[in-house]
Amino acid sequence: MPKKKTATRKKPAKKAAAGKRADGLPPKPKGAVKTTAVWKKSAPAKAGPGKATGTKRKVTAASPNEAMVVIAKGDRAMHEIARDLRAAGFQVGDVLEALGQVTGHAPANLKSRLKKIRGVEDVTGSHPDFDIGAPGAPVS
Repeated sequence: MPKKKTATRKKPAKKAAAGKRADGLPPKPKGAVKTTAVWKKSAPAKAGPGKATGTKRKVTAASPNEAMVVIAKGDRAMHEIARDLRAAGFQVGDVLEALGQVTGHAPANLKSRLKKIRGVEDVTGSHPDFDIGAPGAPVS
């Protein structure tokens, strides 16, 4: 004799306890906005001519990141210089040991701070639009 199939009921979803979110993350602080993965307190917007009032604000960097090339003096190991650059806020792209250079991105206002790191000779903007042209092409 074949067995009878019985319908199974799904268990109802658990409700979050007071002060907890269903996904297990900590609760959103009052008056906060979400950036990448962190809640940050926002300051109330100032009222004035042409300004809206409220507490939400967009969190942005002080200045946009700029492509840069860091040139080393040669008196320190490149991995040590790259480590110090990261600690200063430089987003390291490539470490070119043979050339004594580190490429990456950082806000323009960090340039003077990066130049003070031991072993750094110079910090310059990157020039990605460099083109030498085809062989035999006229020089412009």
